[in-house]
Amino acid sequence: DAGKGFAVVANEVKNLANQTARATEEITGEITAMKAATDQAVKAIDGIVATIGRVNEALAAITSAVAEQGRATSEISSSVSQAADGTRTVSSGIGEVRRVADQVGNAAASVHVTTETLVGEFGRLQSQVDGLVGRLRSA
Repeated sequence: DAGKGFAVVANEVKNLANQTARATEEITGEITAMKAATDQAVKAIDGIVATIGRVNEALAAITSAVAEQGRATSEISSSVSQAADGTRTVSSGIGEVRRVADQVGNAAASVHVTTETLVGEFGRLQSQVDGLVGRLRSA
């Protein structure tokens, strides 16, 4: 009778060991899946950080271009003022006025081209950011 009881206990211990092994395998699988998901999240975040860096670089370039446009506008304004003064004092100042007017036209065309380029870059960057946000939301 004692041998029978020992066999029952041994069988229960064996069943518990098997259940523990299966549970350990399941937990290992869950941990592996969590690690993979975490790795993907880290990669996505790295991508976002890189995109933000590129956006910051673009914004710095835009800020610089806007500042340059401001300086050019100030220079143009100053040149026009000087040309007007020269026109009033010297008849030969008419040629100077024409030159300044040409500079103004060229600067305005340059400002227009720069603005078009910047608008295009903003659109491209916005598309990239939207794409990354969409991928993050779906991840």
